[in-house]
Amino acid sequence: MEALGILAGSGRLPFVAATEARRQGLRVVAVAIKDEADPGLAPEVDAIHWVQVGQLGAVVRALRQEGATDV
Repeated sequence: MEALGILAGSGRLPFVAATEARRQGLRVVAVAIKDEADPGLAPEVDAIHWVQVGQLGAVVRALRQEGATDV
């Protein structure tokens, strides 16, 4: 199954993106910024990885691990 990666900060956009991606049949992987992203996003996605601001390497590793082909 194709996976979409979402970089999640604050606000509603990650929820909107996750809902639409799932509607399209995509697997949704969120890389969420600690202390910014809403923990309520977790049940709305197939996988979630929490990272600190500035951890680009962790973001890339999480998306690769989850097979996300689009971000």
